[in-house]
Amino acid sequence: MILAGRGVWFAGAAEALRDFVSLTGIPVCANGMTRGAVREDSDLGLGGFMVAGRGLAAAGGPDAVLLLGGRLGMFTGGRRSIIPADAKVIQVDIEAEEIGRGRDIDVGIVADCGEALRALTKEAEQHELPPYGAWVQRLGQGRSGVARLFADALEPDRRPIHPYRLAHDVAAHMAKEGVLVVDGGETFVWGELALTALRPGRYLGHGYLGCLGTGLPFGLAAQLAHPEERVLVLTGDGSVGLNFTEFDTAVRHQLPIVVVVNNDQAWGMCKHEQVVRFGESGIVATELGPTRYERAAEAFGAYGELVEDPADIIPAVERAFASGRPACVNVMTDPNVISPLVQAAGVSSGGANG
Repeated sequence: MILAGRGVWFAGAAEALRDFVSLTGIPVCANGMTRGAVREDSDLGLGGFMVAGRGLAAAGGPDAVLLLGGRLGMFTGGRRSIIPADAKVIQVDIEAEEIGRGRDIDVGIVADCGEALRALTKEAEQHELPPYGAWVQRLGQGRSGVARLFADALEPDRRPIHPYRLAHDVAAHMAKEGVLVVDGGETFVWGELALTALRPGRYLGHGYLGCLGTGLPFGLAAQLAHPEERVLVLTGDGSVGLNFTEFDTAVRHQLPIVVVVNNDQAWGMCKHEQVVRFGESGIVATELGPTRYERAAEAFGAYGELVEDPADIIPAVERAFASGRPACVNVMTDPNVISPLVQAAGVSSGGANG
């Protein structure tokens, strides 16, 4: 298994990664802006570290891992690591201090990811490589589990809107053209679950640190960096409040980003952890109101729409882009849906109702 972190994108090594994967047939999980370097609608592009862990566990886990430009962090080195404890690990990073920080590794290579991949490809061309077809097939079966898990969320008549439906629709809409920014706690989880990345460098999240409120600033920066691209920010209703006045910045500087608010009327991750651990009676200080964020954005001079029907999500997004102005699409979603990550955290901690 290859775990390709942000270092691959920063090294300009997306093409080198594709060449190596095409030659070897080794499947890839990617993180951050590297997602899409190997298309995730292909057999060898498995999605992000957070999501791929489900497929890896179902398939039995890799016996060897090539970690490229990725830190040994939450999903690669801690108690939720997708790397089995007994797997052999080869780590490539341009920063020597990152090698082996977080867990023992077997081979450390201090190098630019692009240079390392080109060297590995050259060497691999000299050898007869083992087939990985059966392993890739098992991984594919695990990956399809996410789609099965949330099939009912995509039912056209489901009310209220499931947050996975919202994330699925906007991620699919932006996959071939545009930049997708995701911000929030559970909203970030839904975005990671729903995204099928087809191009690298067109997906921005807050990563392991979970710095809520980055969505609007990231979106503005992405629009400045890529004025030719459409930029959509998917954010939670809690996280959008942290930097909501950046709508004023967007309007003054004529940066036509579209902000889609997953409005579940709560600090969702915190509220749902309370429910999983302590039951409904344990909800404390985590509920928000049915705030009309689109009206607040309109007060800054932005375009706004409220959405309560799942069929209206993409038409509203398209109208927002067509307005040519910064925009806020406020989508009311089911406040009682709990993400798999929060459910798993409750189970592992022995919480009530886990």
